[in-house]
Amino acid sequence: MSLLDEVISNTPDPIIVPKGQYQMQITKAVFGATKGGQRDDGSKKPIKPMVTLYLKILNEQNAQMVSDFLWFPVEGDSEDVQLNQAQKIKNTLKALGINPKVDGDVDIDKFAPGMEPIPFFKWQGKSGWAILSVGVNVSDGSPMNQVSIWIKPKEGI
Repeated sequence: MSLLDEVISNTPDPIIVPKGQYQMQITKAVFGATKGGQRDDGSKKPIKPMVTLYLKILNEQNAQMVSDFLWFPVEGDSEDVQLNQAQKIKNTLKALGINPKVDGDVDIDKFAPGMEPIPFFKWQGKSGWAILSVGVNVSDGSPMNQVSIWIKPKEGI
């Protein structure tokens, strides 16, 4: 048996964890752009600045990696969308203990459609708690974990 055959046959497939509360850790965070494109209703999705978080579930050794997306509202988004996205970004940063003044902030002047992602090196290793759910991967229909909500730590802890 070749070395690659041995690795493939002896490595378990990653698992999807059940819905629940889990401690998450950032393995990578990058600033980039959404894809944009056509919606099912024929309207056009704008290209927006976003931060992509690549996360591992702590204490779940064989769990599949999880991604979360913090996209920034743009002109034309409704007030509700702007407020909801701003709150999601704020709650996520608080839950993960990220201080943009110390850990790295978005430089909007570097934003451009199709840009190369810009990493946030100081975000790597930050951790916090989230409630995960089980969803469906739109690209292949397979199950996947996704962040439903980040849990902000209690003040004074």
